[in-house]
Amino acid sequence: MKMNKTFIISAALLIFAACQSVLEEQVQEEPRVKDIIVVEEGETKIQAPDITAAQEGDNPSKSVLEVDGDGVGTIYWTPADEINVFYGTTSTHYVSQNTVNATTAVFSTTDIIGSTESASESIWGLYPYNPSATCSGSAVTTTLPATQYGVPGTFDDDLFITLAHNNSTALKFYNVCGGIKFSLSRDDIREIIFHGNRYENIAGDISLDFVDGLPNVNVNSGKSTVFLTPKTGSTFVRGEDYYLILLPVTLYYGFTMTFVTSDGSTDDFIYTAKPVTIKRSVFSKKAKIDVYATGLPVPKNEIWYTSTDGEIVEPYATDVFDANIISNEYSANGLWKIVFDGNVTSIGKRAFYFCTRLQSISIPSGVTSIGSEAFYKCTNITSFIIPETVSTLGEGAFQFCQSLESIDIPLSITKIPSYCFFNCSHMHSIKLHSSITSIGGYVFDTCRALNSITLPEGINKIGCMTFHDCGSLISIDIPASVKIIDARGFSGCTSLTTVNFVGNNLNEIRSGAFYNCAIESITIPSSVTILGNQAFMNCSSLSSITVLPTTPPTGGTGFFDNTNDTQINVPSGTVDAYKTADGWSAYADRIYAMP
Repeated sequence: MKMNKTFIISAALLIFAACQSVLEEQVQEEPRVKDIIVVEEGETKIQAPDITAAQEGDNPSKSVLEVDGDGVGTIYWTPADEINVFYGTTSTHYVSQNTVNATTAVFSTTDIIGSTESASESIWGLYPYNPSATCSGSAVTTTLPATQYGVPGTFDDDLFITLAHNNSTALKFYNVCGGIKFSLSRDDIREIIFHGNRYENIAGDISLDFVDGLPNVNVNSGKSTVFLTPKTGSTFVRGEDYYLILLPVTLYYGFTMTFVTSDGSTDDFIYTAKPVTIKRSVFSKKAKIDVYATGLPVPKNEIWYTSTDGEIVEPYATDVFDANIISNEYSANGLWKIVFDGNVTSIGKRAFYFCTRLQSISIPSGVTSIGSEAFYKCTNITSFIIPETVSTLGEGAFQFCQSLESIDIPLSITKIPSYCFFNCSHMHSIKLHSSITSIGGYVFDTCRALNSITLPEGINKIGCMTFHDCGSLISIDIPASVKIIDARGFSGCTSLTTVNFVGNNLNEIRSGAFYNCAIESITIPSSVTILGNQAFMNCSSLSSITVLPTTPPTGGTGFFDNTNDTQINVPSGTVDAYKTADGWSAYADRIYAMP
């Protein structure tokens, strides 16, 4: 049963009750049986006669369907169609004699039926043809496959089961199955897995008879999950209609559709709003159903976003994506989509500069770089996922994203450039992986909500004002790999009480590095050779200062001004050197040998 598979949709929308009443009307005329007598080795047998096949309803066709919101669809018999015809329990294979698509068909066979079974007795018809199907004389057994293949605009051969029963060769076929008609918004889905949330039987081995003139389904060996893959190509075609063919059943707890993308990513759309009834001849319509599976990665030629007012957001720069924008329109489930004519590999310089109405944005995994000021002053973005494919961030990429609360820097990134998260004042956490080797200046400057951060082993420098004015930062461990803490690196961290220098490779603590912090105790590693101006000035909570270098570090003055006159402990035998050294002599009366 190829749905051609011309699928004609009427202009008028029909409710299911009206459609059902039409479907139950009877064909008025039936052709007379003409038996052909064959004598074979003295035994009289009957040549199986031709079969005239029509469909339930007053406008006979191969099949009549209702699709939610689309009225009635007609599916034609085609020249290639095959059916089972059962004379009692004898199965006969029939082939369509039509030369064109038509609403009715004539089928014939070369098979001989036994002399004890007349062609005028009870006759059953089954479409699609199934060589394994059987008939008990009162019911037909067949299979609705749980592994199905999607065909754009129709459904695959050998799926949509129809059943006929008569005492003549005029067979009127009744639809057995229903299902779901759907389309997809993306073009990288390679498999769809469907099941009821209580795993009801929706496919499998079944027996069919008629009750009150309509097909009745009994499940012999059920399947609770249907797997749909494309008939041709590796993925489904975006925007095309596809069909899941299911047995009539009520899914009282809704259903789940799992979408599998070409890169193996999966996510579920779980529908539980109300029971879903799969009706014979009826397809529920679900447009762009994959948009509800929000955990799927963004297609490589799209960018998804939401806005504060639910309206369109235009990129500031339109030529910085390595592909051309072909549409920017509302999709579904509150999402807008920017679609490109090729894969997006870069979010270039100032791509979404000053887009203050941008609320959330998801970029595809094919992106390798995010340019300078790409999201500058996108003040309403609350979260952002950087794909693992991104290896380069530009200066100030997220500068002034003042609603951004958290971010995860993937392993693919090794350097965080200057001003990258400057004044992201609500960002309370950030994850830095071990791949990071460099953190530039002003990166977290004025990130006042940042309360903790783990600096990865491997970075060699903390840049100028990197953590300036991070007023919620409580403690920090300086990795052994760090050699330089640049000017004002942690200045103004008014809640920073604990600084731990790990290892002994730090060479320079530059001017104002910990100016105006709440540090309570500090031990300067023996490797430090340069201590800049006012390095610990105004750390008025200091109650313990230990300086381990045997040679007084040089480079500045005022490094312990306004530190509560706390005693400065230096290595034994170096007290005089410290008391007379430039910059240290101002603290001569506070310098003592370590106990």
